Amino acid sequence: MPIEDPLVLNHEEEYIEEFRRLFELSVRDQLPSIDTTMLLSGGLDSPTVAACAVSLRKRAFPTSVLNLRALSVDSQPLVDDRESWFASRFAEKLGIPCQVVHSGEALPFGGWSNLKEPFPEPVLDPYSDLYFSYYRQIALNSRVVLSGVGGDEVLRLQAWPYLRFLYRRKGILSALSTLGRYVIEHRRPPPLGAGIRSGFQKFVSKKSNESQFPPWFMPDFARRLDLFGRWRAMNSPVETPHPFSPKAYAALNNLLVASTLEFFDSTWTGCHVQPRNPFLDRRLTRFLLRVPPIPWAMDKHLLRRSQIGILPDEIRLRPKTPVTQDVLILQAASGRWNPAAVDPPSALVQPLVAWAQVIRHLQRSIDDSLYMHLRPVALAHWLKNR
Repeated sequence: MPIEDPLVLNHEEEYIEEFRRLFELSVRDQLPSIDTTMLLSGGLDSPTVAACAVSLRKRAFPTSVLNLRALSVDSQPLVDDRESWFASRFAEKLGIPCQVVHSGEALPFGGWSNLKEPFPEPVLDPYSDLYFSYYRQIALNSRVVLSGVGGDEVLRLQAWPYLRFLYRRKGILSALSTLGRYVIEHRRPPPLGAGIRSGFQKFVSKKSNESQFPPWFMPDFARRLDLFGRWRAMNSPVETPHPFSPKAYAALNNLLVASTLEFFDSTWTGCHVQPRNPFLDRRLTRFLLRVPPIPWAMDKHLLRRSQIGILPDEIRLRPKTPVTQDVLILQAASGRWNPAAVDPPSALVQPLVAWAQVIRHLQRSIDDSLYMHLRPVALAHWLKNR
């Protein structure tokens, strides 16, 4: 994506009108005339996509069946997750059917032993086949699925980089007045992202176990490929050149978004379903990268303003509510799944990993280090399926 100066418009409504125009153009270009499924949550992004798609269909075919449907997934009954409840209520208001999938009972590595086709590459997530099962459900009715992927990356940013940019470009008064206007209007400071809180947390607590170097590599293998050096490089912060929206710019230019999109391509899912993501339309993202982050990218202010009269307030004003309980750790703690109950690895894995150490760590892990120690197990599963 290009790096451009902030877009300065005379009136706030101009930002909202331009966002609506570009977003509708994106959805129109990606919405086919055939039966289409939308991944729907109780958040803000996917309902915005769904509302726009329904509006476009009604205008194009006012007397015909919409041929739109929704699929919503939650983590019930393992977790008190209300996403599908909000999604179902909204789908009913839109007049489209909504299929709800409760995934809380699904166990890690479920379905991996009887895959029709093995994954094309090794995967790390023990729930990969569960995610692909959603696409198998979608494929029963649709060849295209719309999602809200990309909204968080460009519409939920931090204020500090923009304040620093204003200070350097226009001086301290410009930065302070921008901050002051936001505080007066919203009666709270914006999310700064200056590193104060995260720095304090690192000072008083240990770093995430996911960021620790795996202790079970065979010494010769680790030394021969300099795995510690590679791991350190992978975990080093990468500076982005964007002067006031570095987080959004990095998300759109690094491999995270690209890898996510590839993971749900039909090559991986094994289904004749094409995922489409209106928030990642290049025209739209280029505009959003130029919008002044304060106030528009503070807690999705632009999106919330643009959906007045379109989304019900129970969704439009709903704060982001991620599931705080980790499903994988809950499954292990419940006793329904024993992470250490794994078969011995193939001969291909044995020179790479000290399997006895893997088992020992799996038996003792009760936090997010479990994900790290399951990686050789996932590789062993993949090799067995091959």
